[in-house]
Amino acid sequence: MTLPLGYRYATLYAGIRKVAKDDLCLIVSDSPAFANLLLQPSLFGLHAVVAHRAV
Repeated sequence: MTLPLGYRYATLYAGIRKVAKDDLCLIVSDSPAFANLLLQPSLFGLHAVVAHRAV
């Protein structure tokens, strides 16, 4: 994954998917930044979650 300067990321397998591949990602800013999160609806029929928080 290519990110702008000042951002880092990590991925890992959290058991969300049945296939043992990375399925969770964390993106971190080295300086204060705005954050947005959008989760797509899943097979479980959950509604999309949208969060916004100023850091």
